[in-house]
Amino acid sequence: MNPQLIWAFILFSIMGVFGDIALKMAGAKADTHWTWLIVGILSHVTTGLGWFYLLRRERLSTIGPMLTITNTVLIIVFGLLLFQEKISSREALAIVFAVASLTLLIKW
Repeated sequence: MNPQLIWAFILFSIMGVFGDIALKMAGAKADTHWTWLIVGILSHVTTGLGWFYLLRRERLSTIGPMLTITNTVLIIVFGLLLFQEKISSREALAIVFAVASLTLLIKW
C-alpha cells in the first residue's frame, strides 16, 4: 500500500472514530443531544465516502481487516481517555495482537 493511501486510511479511520465518539456523546444522557447526533451522522457519511475512495484503490481483503483493527484500537484508546472506561489484561493482550496483525497487513 502506498504512503498516500496509508495517510488517507488514517484520516478516514480517525473520522469514523470521531463519529462514534459523537454518537456516544449524543446518547450519554437521558435526553438526546441532537447536535452530537448530527455531527456523528455527518462524520459517518463522510467516512463512508472515504472508504469508497480507498476501496477503489486497494483490495477489500486488505482494507477491511485494517479498518476493523484500527477502529477497534482507536475506540478503546478514546474510551479509556475520554470516558474513563477500563479494560482487562486479556483485552490489552488482544490489542497487542491486533496491532501486530495490522503491522503484517501493511508490510505485505
